[in-house]
Amino acid sequence: LEDLRLRAQLPPAALDRLAEADAFGSLKLSRRQGMWAAKGAPPASSAPLFEAMGLNEADGQPPEALPKLTQAEEVVGDYQSIRLSLKGHPVAFLRKRMRRAGAMTAVEYQSVREDRRVAVGGVVLVRQRPGSAKGVVFLTLEDETGVANLVLWPDVFERLRPVAMGARLVLARGRVQRAEGVSHLVVEDLIDWTPMLRDLSEDQFKTASTPGSGHAPSSQNSSGQGLPTQGPAPNRGRHPRDVRLLPGSRDFH
Repeated sequence: LEDLRLRAQLPPAALDRLAEADAFGSLKLSRRQGMWAAKGAPPASSAPLFEAMGLNEADGQPPEALPKLTQAEEVVGDYQSIRLSLKGHPVAFLRKRMRRAGAMTAVEYQSVREDRRVAVGGVVLVRQRPGSAKGVVFLTLEDETGVANLVLWPDVFERLRPVAMGARLVLARGRVQRAEGVSHLVVEDLIDWTPMLRDLSEDQFKTASTPGSGHAPSSQNSSGQGLPTQGPAPNRGRHPRDVRLLPGSRDFH
């Protein structure tokens, strides 16, 4: 890393950013090792005391036994640094809980019969409220399999406005409609599952996926499909809007 810094004349801040983005794999450094090594790079101007003694403020190589990041933590690190990840999708790590809540994937809902009542969940990518749509709102959700198109009629949107406009991760339930080969979910209810995102970067993630850990109970509809009845247990120490693991959606009004 020191050789790279000297050859490219990189300031410490640039090394930090590269390490956070897991850019030092070719140097045999994991994200965590790279961040440790970057913090040990000499500052732009050395402290006089260390300089007089011929020492760096932070010297030394990363220890051999740094804890390895989980795959979920790696994905979170990618999203926080470069806003995407090739290692996985955040929703994939929450899939078991979504299954227990009765939610199917974006790919699965594309193939169910029209007018069936289903639930899908995902990260909110886009919110649209075209002026020509007479108050109809469109949401695009993304999970590890693809995207789902949601339609909210004006009265439904007004009832669900806080979740529709503020949530980063939602579970939506409604009825499937198809037009010109495109599937839409006409929303009846939206549940804010944003608090689940915090589990991706916390030690509690391993236990959060077990039964009885705050996942939503489900009810049965006429087709036997389990549907979520409430969101995850609230995190009383932190507001859901403070979960900053994912970039915000693109909103058009």
